[in-house]
Amino acid sequence: MSLDWTPAERAAFEARRRQRNGALGLLLFALVALFYGITLVRMTPGMKAAPAVAAK
Repeated sequence: MSLDWTPAERAAFEARRRQRNGALGLLLFALVALFYGITLVRMTPGMKAAPAVAAK
């Protein structure tokens, strides 16, 4: 099976591929940044849970 694309079709395909890869890269970066932030918050000393309030 051979794909015989015109130069315009090839350029359009590569442009869509670059756009899709850029979106996936941004999504991956956001996920890494989120995990990094969560890790920093969890490892910060002095952050204690709020005391439980006794029901009356």
